[in-house]
Amino acid sequence: MKRSRNKRLDKLVFVLVHDVEYYLTQEYKRIISNNGPMSSFTRQQRIREMEAEEVDDDDREMMIVAPGTAEDVNWQVWLFVNENTAYVVQVAEPNLIISCTCFDYQQRYKPCKHMYLLKIHTNRSLYFSPPSVTSTNVIQSVSISETATITPTISRTSAFIQQCIDINQILWYANQNILTMQQYMTEDDGQTLFDAYQRSLQVFQSIKNKYEVHLRRSHTQE
Repeated sequence: MKRSRNKRLDKLVFVLVHDVEYYLTQEYKRIISNNGPMSSFTRQQRIREMEAEEVDDDDREMMIVAPGTAEDVNWQVWLFVNENTAYVVQVAEPNLIISCTCFDYQQRYKPCKHMYLLKIHTNRSLYFSPPSVTSTNVIQSVSISETATITPTISRTSAFIQQCIDINQILWYANQNILTMQQYMTEDDGQTLFDAYQRSLQVFQSIKNKYEVHLRRSHTQE
């Protein structure tokens, strides 16, 4: 790779970010439109988002402390009910809010109200950890015997699709890093990265082909 452009990797990044995200977004919308009532996970996230939205502009300005340096990725967000306590919200370059030190986030590993507040304040995006990390928290607390009958498959599918979209957004944010790294990256590392992207694209294409009829039907209705 040296300092030359890897056109195969560039093309894969473009396809993953543009074509894959489009189809995943369409599939997510399709699932949501057929899902009826809001899922428990979506409802819980909306509650946290609304709590952040209720904070007026002046209070929000006072509650959020920006990092002292450009290299610092940690923001401080003061507790909603206690002005003497602040949580640390971490932001990944360039515009992705990834974690918070509050109890809610540490229990669920999903965006909390402090992260939503910073999202409103900075217009950054939120990162949702993969479902496998906290799959038991996506649904309400029920006994093991009840889980299989209470949790709709379609709700789990929609959660997985949304996570795919979120991961794809992370890949978009990584584009600039990839372009920079190619100047220093070894050929082996470049091949490893390319192979990983290629496998992801092959899996996506295989699943997309499986539902091609539904996709064509959806496109004709738009």
